[in-house]
Amino acid sequence: MDLKKIKKLIELLESSQLSELEIKEGDISIKLSRKSNLVPAQIPYDNHQIVSLARTESAKDLQSHSIATLIDSTHYIRSPMVGTFYRSTAPEKPPLISVGDHVKIGDTLCIIEAMKILNFIQADKSGCIKKILVNNAEAVEFEQPLFIIE
Repeated sequence: MDLKKIKKLIELLESSQLSELEIKEGDISIKLSRKSNLVPAQIPYDNHQIVSLARTESAKDLQSHSIATLIDSTHYIRSPMVGTFYRSTAPEKPPLISVGDHVKIGDTLCIIEAMKILNFIQADKSGCIKKILVNNAEAVEFEQPLFIIE
């Protein structure tokens, strides 16, 4: 399948009411899907946080913690693109942020390099960095969680 055919398929998907299109041609298969405005219901949680609660509190106390409290206090900063994650602006420089740092909306958290372009990723919420979910110089996917802010 050549690029012209793929471009036509993308145009077809964009101009239609379809949310997904899958075409098979011989051994080649291509699947295109439109990003929906609907957000799937997800309950983000940190396994370590739940385990530590279970170890330090009785079952009765654990029941008093509502899921809504866990959801409201946890915010994920996700990768806006596919690329390589960097914690600092240069190898010899210190990381832009560390666990425990307090950030404000607009603070630069990391850099994602995509196609030789450095993209500065900013905080979309104020709070404390609870966890960095990606190692330096690691490849990241679109919408992959990078940080947890509470």
